[in-house]
Amino acid sequence: MFIPKKRWTPVVLFILFVVFPQMLLARDIVIGSINDNPKEEVQTFLPIAKYLGEELQKDGIEKGKVVITRSMEKMAELLSVGKVDLYIDSPYPILNVSNLSGGVFFLRRWKGGLSGYHSVIFTHKDSTITTLEDLKGKMIAFEEPWSSSSYFLPKHSLMQHNISLVEKNNFRESVEGGKLGYVFSYSDKNTMFWVLNKQVDAGGMSLEKMNRHAKDNIDSIRIIHQTFYIPRHVVLHRADLEPELVARITEILTEMDKTEKGREVLKAFEETAKFDAIPEDSLKAMQDGLKFMRENVGE
Repeated sequence: MFIPKKRWTPVVLFILFVVFPQMLLARDIVIGSINDNPKEEVQTFLPIAKYLGEELQKDGIEKGKVVITRSMEKMAELLSVGKVDLYIDSPYPILNVSNLSGGVFFLRRWKGGLSGYHSVIFTHKDSTITTLEDLKGKMIAFEEPWSSSSYFLPKHSLMQHNISLVEKNNFRESVEGGKLGYVFSYSDKNTMFWVLNKQVDAGGMSLEKMNRHAKDNIDSIRIIHQTFYIPRHVVLHRADLEPELVARITEILTEMDKTEKGREVLKAFEETAKFDAIPEDSLKAMQDGLKFMRENVGE
């Protein structure tokens, strides 16, 4: 039987040597998040992942994907081995994951339209406590161990002022002299209730949350300290992500609010207003926070 020789036309050769190799090399861009409800969190992050994947197709990206973990340690592991490219969260988890994985924070996310916040440490107005130094031997309530505004930020600020903290199981425990005891309320609402009812000596949370939970009792609250300003949410990329791809991701995310399609995706992504560069003062605060974390892991 006669078998004719194949003729490789220029078009076929182009597909074989240019297009096909790019298809073989194409990969996904993966955004990670941490949540105890993976199904719900995937739906939250999917619009931004799909948008980014579509915009990066000319850069060798096939599509955008979302990966959800239940712990910061697992997220750090996935970043370290290249299974997650980007991680978006509030500053405390970002700093912890950066510390564990070497990931680099590079953009600010205006989640819910907010660029950032201060946290405050407050007491009941009838308290004799007026300075951070007065907190020694007392008890303060924080929300939960993974909260940026209601734990890490106020705790970091206290330690910067040479206040030594010790965790307690409940607010009725005594505190050894010279230290500040702390407990977790697991709700900013609980923290506010405890302070107003003088069950703890002080509380820590963002200024916005304090005003919201104090409501009509705001006149019964005294702020004794305000922390530095930090971004509401931060974007981190894995340490070995190609610089060219980081530059393209930066360009795409920071331009989203300038197009109709981009604004629609941002709105669907928990009312995000935009992404932009982390301001120098906030970047310095983040870098100081990372240094603090590296020196105080397990504190």
